[in-house]
Amino acid sequence: MSNTVSRERLLKLVEEPYLSIEGEGIHIGKPMVFIRLAECNLRCGWCDTKYSWSEGVSWRFEELSDVIDKIGCINVSFTGGEPLLQADSLLGMLDRLGRYVTYLNTGGTIWSRQVFEKVDWITCDLKMPSSRMKSNVTVVERLAKAYHEKLQFKIVVTPEDLPHLLNVLNSIPQDIPVTVQPEYYSYGAGGAAELSEWVKAHLQDRANIRVLPQLHRLLWPDRDRKV
Repeated sequence: MSNTVSRERLLKLVEEPYLSIEGEGIHIGKPMVFIRLAECNLRCGWCDTKYSWSEGVSWRFEELSDVIDKIGCINVSFTGGEPLLQADSLLGMLDRLGRYVTYLNTGGTIWSRQVFEKVDWITCDLKMPSSRMKSNVTVVERLAKAYHEKLQFKIVVTPEDLPHLLNVLNSIPQDIPVTVQPEYYSYGAGGAAELSEWVKAHLQDRANIRVLPQLHRLLWPDRDRKV
């Protein structure tokens, strides 16, 4: 067996697949199996999964499929890290999950048409200045044009990001859902209320804007993994 074939039948994960609820975006509250892939091409300053940047263990597709089947949840989310760093292998795994509803979380820096077309939902995490990283404008624009029916944007903000947020939202079509989320450690537990006041004052003309906290952080504040 060639090395290429071997790699295509493996996905590198930082932890075992686990069942939780979606804590962010328009699918908030849904029970979901999370597949957290290893490695990331970004280094966001407030990232709460830094362990995914380099750690990882290779899983065979058969092993992953067995675990997902045993958990029994219809919703399966591929997150990271940056899942599209393993796009070829991810595509092979998605081919095995035809009866599941699949979700992709990406930082908006890598284009992978085959993966985008294969998954049922795409969450693009747009990067603000406080992250010290940038999403790729070309990738974001292509996503919005080609996949608006299954795309949402999630934007994590600190108070310093708010002027920039207004400029970013002007470039996003009104029919694409946007969730603005307070960065947990910058705003604190009451961040969603504070950010909501700002959104009411500045973004009341946008039909698809939402303010949401990280629900999983509120439900399990003392857990760093598997939430």
